Amino acid sequence: MDTVDKKILFSLLKDGRTPQRQIAKEIGISAQTLNYRMTKMIEDGIIVGFIVHITEVP
Repeated sequence: MDTVDKKILFSLLKDGRTPQRQIAKEIGISAQTLNYRMTKMIEDGIIVGFIVHITEVP
């Protein structure tokens, strides 16, 4: 895991709903590179899932 991977993770932690294209643009990589890196982190067990937290239902 390098600096780019860490930037991806911090961006996801900040707001997991951010579109991949926006994350890629902010980090300075292509959307395809971001997708590859996220897939690799999932396969390597660095990202193990995505969870939705609901705090209040109207």
